[in-house]
Amino acid sequence: MYGFSIKSYLGSKPTLFNASKKSNIIYKIKPDIDPDNIVLLNETGTYTDRMQWLIENGYTLEFHRMKDVVFSTNLELIDSRMPEIIGNLILDKFVSKESNLNVLLDKLSVINPCNFNLEVNELIYRYKLKRLLVDIALGMTPAKIWDGIQNATGGFIVVKRDGSLVCFHLYNFYQLHDYLINHTKIDAPDSNPHRCDYGRILSANEINEPEGTFIQLNFQIRFT
Repeated sequence: MYGFSIKSYLGSKPTLFNASKKSNIIYKIKPDIDPDNIVLLNETGTYTDRMQWLIENGYTLEFHRMKDVVFSTNLELIDSRMPEIIGNLILDKFVSKESNLNVLLDKLSVINPCNFNLEVNELIYRYKLKRLLVDIALGMTPAKIWDGIQNATGGFIVVKRDGSLVCFHLYNFYQLHDYLINHTKIDAPDSNPHRCDYGRILSANEINEPEGTFIQLNFQIRFT
C-alpha cells in the first residue's frame, strides 16, 4: 500500500512547513544592546518594528544556531550546512521582506555564506533547498527526530482551487523538486508567545548563552 502526502487549496493556501516554537532560529545581534533598551524595545511595537529599529540603528544580525536540537539535527541529516543555509535565508526574508524562494536563493548565492565554490557549480544552494522541501513534503518535521525515511511512500498530491489534482509519484522526484521551489514562499507565522514566540530581543541567560544579545526569528513555508 502506497501512502501520499496531500495538500489542498480548497479554503486558504496550504502550508508545506508548519511553524512552531521548535522551528525558532537564534541570531546574535552585534553590537550588544543595553539591558534597559532590551526591555524598552520588547514593550513597544511589533517584531517588524524591532527589526526595522535594529537595521536603522546600525545593528547587524548573524546566524547563531537553531533553538531546538531535534530540528537542528534533522536539518543536518539532510545536509550538514542546512542550518546555516536556512538561517541566512530566513534572515534575508525578514530584513528585505522578500518571500519568493527563487529570489531569496539568488540573493543567497550572491552572499554565499557557506563559501561554496559557485564558480564550478552555481546551483549548490538551489539543489540543497529543493532537497529540504521534498523531505518536508514527505515527512520531515521540526518536532520529531528524522530518520530520512519518507512517510509518504507513494508521492505527493496537490488539490488545486478548482478541485483538479496535481500528482507526483516518487519516480517523478525531480519534477516534485521543481514544483515545490516554484510554488512555495517563505511566510511569517504568528509571533504570539503562546504560538511561536519570536521577534523579542533576548539576553544571553534567556537562551542559555554565556554572553551576547539575541533575537529569535521563525518561518513557515506556504504554497503560493
